[in-house]
Amino acid sequence: GITTAFSLTMLGLPYYASLLLQFPPSAESVVVEENIEEEVLQVQGMHCVGCEAAIQRAVHQLPGIITTVVAYKTGTIQVRFDKPKTTPQELQRIIRATGYACVPI
Repeated sequence: GITTAFSLTMLGLPYYASLLLQFPPSAESVVVEENIEEEVLQVQGMHCVGCEAAIQRAVHQLPGIITTVVAYKTGTIQVRFDKPKTTPQELQRIIRATGYACVPI
């Protein structure tokens, strides 16, 4: 009955979370190729796509973020950003503020 319905709902949660937690398109801006930097961080404590979404949402609040790829299965985040607008230290700070430990790879 109720337990079965709850269990099925929880099994589908990662799938539905990714559908429900969409990110608005970022404003278009011109980025000089020489200013683009890529940072890959090991993130500890991610367990599901909800964790991925929380980290991605936090990182996208920073200025100059171009792309992010967050993967809870590997425990990593790959971020491309505009160096004059954001620093690797800012990326680490905001991920830690979200409640996850992280270190550069």
